Amino acid sequence: MFGKDPSTVSTAELKLDILVFAKRDPRAFLNVLNDPMLRHNANIHVFFNAKLLNFRNNNKEVWFNTATNKKKMLSVPFGEDPYEMVAHYLQSDEGIDSLKMLEAVLG
Repeated sequence: MFGKDPSTVSTAELKLDILVFAKRDPRAFLNVLNDPMLRHNANIHVFFNAKLLNFRNNNKEVWFNTATNKKKMLSVPFGEDPYEMVAHYLQSDEGIDSLKMLEAVLG
């Protein structure tokens, strides 16, 4: 969003960039915070952090890792962002049941 890779900047730099953005355009800042896709993408990262999903085969495959499901979710095409692929899959007709299951397991 700010033209930087957040993994390469310090927390202080990121906080400053967010503060500057919020001061320059508060309406856009609030719209970003209320964006449903932002929430959905954040949930994807929560699923991985909670180890409900994991990568295999050098991040080329995404697998479920719940007590009742250890199946492969999808293969990530070369050059694609794996988190974005999971987000798209979980919004599809095929993946909506998986999304509901992951949200239920997460509590």
